[in-house]
Amino acid sequence: METDPVDAQSSLDAVASAERRSAEIATPPLWFDLWFGVTCAVIPVEAAIGTAIAAAPILVVVECLSFGLLLGTYRRVTGVWPRQLFMFTHLRFVLLLIALVVLLVGAAAANTQLAWSYGLGWWLVPVAVVTAVLATLLSRTGNAMYAHVLGAR
Repeated sequence: METDPVDAQSSLDAVASAERRSAEIATPPLWFDLWFGVTCAVIPVEAAIGTAIAAAPILVVVECLSFGLLLGTYRRVTGVWPRQLFMFTHLRFVLLLIALVVLLVGAAAANTQLAWSYGLGWWLVPVAVVTAVLATLLSRTGNAMYAHVLGAR
């Protein structure tokens, strides 16, 4: 059996190209991160509204539907599920997830305290916007790490 180095190199190039393509397909686009950020911004708004009035269960349903639609739309557009569970073995990803949880819990606690003290007010919009921007940035960073893991050897 003969070994041709040109064929071996072209096979390795084809495998590397397939890995890069799978990383591109499986990495969520910008609209995914924006939608995720806006959906995360509902959490502190829900906490404030739940403190002031009893309409929070409606927002919980809206939030769950939004996350479900997000995942379903992503699957329809790309043909794959966003799977980042294997990244729990990577410390940087776990730290990003912890930062997201701290962001959401902190914003919800701050909104709850403000709603308890002052009622619903103008401060609800800036907190929601900041939460949306930070959640979008955290999602974007996590997805860049996901692409690196999928595309890197």
